[in-house]
Amino acid sequence: MPKQVEIEIFQIAKTKVNNEEVIRWLRHLEVESFRFPSMNECTDAAFLVALAAKRCYKSFEVGLNPNITKVREDLTEYLDNVLKQRHGSVFEHSVFSFAIEGVSRVFTAEMNRHRAGWAISEGSLRFIRFNEIPY
Repeated sequence: MPKQVEIEIFQIAKTKVNNEEVIRWLRHLEVESFRFPSMNECTDAAFLVALAAKRCYKSFEVGLNPNITKVREDLTEYLDNVLKQRHGSVFEHSVFSFAIEGVSRVFTAEMNRHRAGWAISEGSLRFIRFNEIPY
């Protein structure tokens, strides 16, 4: 009789903002008055997404891009608007790595099929004996 395996998920990595490099980059872009969010205001992941989106439109501050007349100060409101505009590629800058164990090959096939913005590595059926893979 097959052994029932519990699914386990491990967050093994996450992206961390390098504030010194962000400052250096913003100076390069001639951004003068961008306000960094406080640590309890947002996660590094949300901040990275916001930085990527703001770079696309040079919308760090009014005056940097002549087409920008208003800059949203509230990061949640800003990110909600990015989602509303369907600018999904900037969300790929928010990087987390998870190890997911005890799932079926059907589950991993679906993850691979819907993988936009995901990098997937999984146990190889060519190199791992089937009887060694829990299911």
